[in-house]
Amino acid sequence: MKHESVLSLFLFIYLLLFCMCSGKDSKIITPDKFINNVVVNKDDYLKDSLLICERLKIDLLNHERFFNNTAYFEMTEIIIDTIIYYGDLKKMAAFIIVKNPSYRQLYPDKTHRWYYEGTSYLGKKMGDSLSLSWIGPSFSNSINKAELSKILRDYYFMEYATMDASEPTGCKYNLNDMRFGDCVVNSFKNK
Repeated sequence: MKHESVLSLFLFIYLLLFCMCSGKDSKIITPDKFINNVVVNKDDYLKDSLLICERLKIDLLNHERFFNNTAYFEMTEIIIDTIIYYGDLKKMAAFIIVKNPSYRQLYPDKTHRWYYEGTSYLGKKMGDSLSLSWIGPSFSNSINKAELSKILRDYYFMEYATMDASEPTGCKYNLNDMRFGDCVVNSFKNK
């Protein structure tokens, strides 16, 4: 009889925690009619990828924004995972993954040679130049690049809209929502 009571209590607590953690605000799925399907030609995508990498390389060497950490150094590899374009193709979001040797970690993982970290930037094209604003958050110390890419997509496509829209990088839409480009995100203002 005691075993059944303990089991019932455990089940009740589990269900209570599940309901609390999976509240309606924990994920916001972008409605199909608002999914961003902007397509850009391969040459423009490559050109923008190179512009983003050049700009991020400066941040890396100066240890600024996302790269404000001495673990990053001239050999840190910057990978453009995805670029999402909005409307007139002048506004974009980019998922960035960096690859670093494990010995550069604060607590090195001797079982793996590399580790990956990821984040997101917003970009605004002005002619042939590009301004970037880091919106974060950062996802750290992954040993699997594909898993990190999925984490970035899951967060920015289903959880970003749950942020407080009054925050400097807040918006009531996810990054895969075509309305995101019109969102009053401070990172896009005055640029």
